[in-house]
Amino acid sequence: MPVDEKDKQRQLRKQRGEQRSRMQQIEQQTQEAQNEIEGQQQKELDRRKLESDQKKLDNDRKKLERDEAALKRKVVQNDAQKRLANDEANKNQLEAQRLDERKRQLDDYKASLDEEKRKLQQDKANQAQQRVKIEQANRKLGED
Repeated sequence: MPVDEKDKQRQLRKQRGEQRSRMQQIEQQTQEAQNEIEGQQQKELDRRKLESDQKKLDNDRKKLERDEAALKRKVVQNDAQKRLANDEANKNQLEAQRLDERKRQLDDYKASLDEEKRKLQQDKANQAQQRVKIEQANRKLGED
């Protein structure tokens, strides 16, 4: 083989080696770029998932706040109803006491009226007896 031929083959082998080396380098860079793209895509997916989770948490927090406010309103309403019921019970108790006192006064008044009536009937009976005695005395006087 002539020297030129050997040089050409050496040069071809060298070029093929360089091409292989460049191809490997390109493949490595392509793989690195692909890995970078996939990493970025994963970061974007993670970011979106995080945003979605954050929105869910915000919505849950708002719902909890609404539920808490509703419970507080319910507690206030129940307390108000309890106060009203207590006030009504106290009012009814006072009314019952007032009516009991009034009934006692009326019973006392009726008892005093019954006593007055009894005295009047007694006076009437005494007057009738007096009249009878006076009439008898008048008759006796008239007979004598």
